Amino acid sequence: MTVTHETGRERLARRLSLVKLVLGHPQNRGHRLRALGRMMSWQVWRALVRRPVTTHFWGELSVRVYPDWPYSWTAIYLGLPEYDDMMFTMRYLRHGDVLVDVGANIGYYSLLASSVNGGAPVVAIEPHPVASQRLSENASINAFENIRVRPVAAGASPSTAQLTTDLVDQNHIAARDEHVPTLRVPVVTLDSELARLGIDPLAVRLVKVDTEGFEARVLAGAGGLLDQTPGAVWLIEMTGLGERYGNRDDQVRQMFAARGYRPFRYLESENRLVPYPAREQGGGNVIFARSAALVSDRLEQAAVRDQRAVA
Repeated sequence: MTVTHETGRERLARRLSLVKLVLGHPQNRGHRLRALGRMMSWQVWRALVRRPVTTHFWGELSVRVYPDWPYSWTAIYLGLPEYDDMMFTMRYLRHGDVLVDVGANIGYYSLLASSVNGGAPVVAIEPHPVASQRLSENASINAFENIRVRPVAAGASPSTAQLTTDLVDQNHIAARDEHVPTLRVPVVTLDSELARLGIDPLAVRLVKVDTEGFEARVLAGAGGLLDQTPGAVWLIEMTGLGERYGNRDDQVRQMFAARGYRPFRYLESENRLVPYPAREQGGGNVIFARSAALVSDRLEQAAVRDQRAVA
């Protein structure tokens, strides 16, 4: 394995990029200095004390922030790290709606869904043992008994696979040409896992898939769920990483297009869906839905609900 070392210039560029991200995040507008202070305080705590802390990241929701897990740091730095998509999750879901969270990591999406779906099941699939244990811990901290943590990977067929162990937030199913530390994990299909858990596919309203390039394989094992009518809305990470497995992002688009789904983005500031550019590559999360009108109706209802809550 080739070990690369970060140069001083690269380290400075990375830190400046982080500062820019923190200062520009929607939840930090209006109190940027406070946000910068939180970031610096955590860095000092992480270096000197080296113990986890529990912090609020949205409303009354809390997560456990660990010094060795950078994704958890975003609870301190940003609140909602994927702001638009996480706001979409909360505004789109209703009581009784099931979320399937594939590649759940420490559980941000699972926690947000549980805060609005009235105790309906949340299926959180996370194969990495550290991440899945911390996901369970975060569910317990928030007293969410509806989150069903599944320490497995999702794929095209039942099997086993080698999962990288030491890449923290970028752990993934290892490709054949990767020579990194791994552990063997079970692989299930989404269709079979929902059946095993006794969850009606018609109750699934949102599926989030963030598997570091394994998305096409996940979808290949979810044909039954994809074919439901009107079907769930899908939130898929598309950053070109599927090429490590011989899959391209346009293959994912084609899988959805063949079933009548169209790609969108959600603009939180306007509370609306907009078409996702057909030629855009590596753009992050993409929302796939059959009916933009049905989704938009839910978003408008959420806006009315929020206005009433403020009044």
